[in-house]
Amino acid sequence: MKNKILGRLVFIFIFLIIMSICYAQNEQTAIHQDSQHKPGPPKLVEPSVDGIYQLPAATIKFFPPKGWKKIDMNTLYPPLTVDFMYSKDVKAGGPVLGILAMTLSSEPAEFMEQIRGTDGTLAYGNQLLKEEDITFLDTKAYSCITINTNKVKQKTIVFIKANKAYQISFTAKEVEGFDNLLPIVDESLKTFEIISSVPK
Repeated sequence: MKNKILGRLVFIFIFLIIMSICYAQNEQTAIHQDSQHKPGPPKLVEPSVDGIYQLPAATIKFFPPKGWKKIDMNTLYPPLTVDFMYSKDVKAGGPVLGILAMTLSSEPAEFMEQIRGTDGTLAYGNQLLKEEDITFLDTKAYSCITINTNKVKQKTIVFIKANKAYQISFTAKEVEGFDNLLPIVDESLKTFEIISSVPK
């Protein structure tokens, strides 16, 4: 029971971190880091040419849509996610696509139950527009689209592979063309690969 509660709290914490990053970008605000270490503000950089990204829990390969840039958070520690933005200027905000990998602290079936909130979804207080069970990388996955009171939409895909949990989130305001960009984002997700479930 303690593992179940802990697993849900860890996932919700990371989920909220991703949401706050996406919200900050969409609200055109800079994300401030620990003032003691004074790393620079986030900036946009060109995506990796070979598409390889090393996260603490896994090494992945992914090519974002054309014109999207990688968000360099300028932190002193390896980021939990790799994030991309469709924008010319990070301060101007824009649609964000984030990928998270984390080690499971519970059984896969139990984890998939844990991540869903009290209403059985990943809405977490937002309005659920669509949800479905899909297949991603030849494995079962859960997908949903939500919208919050600021008209920010998010598509989330969660799946488990080799005892790692992965979350892919695409976030954009309705006025930024979430619905128009979604097919482009979905097409880019076909390039997603897990190179290693053990970070290199």
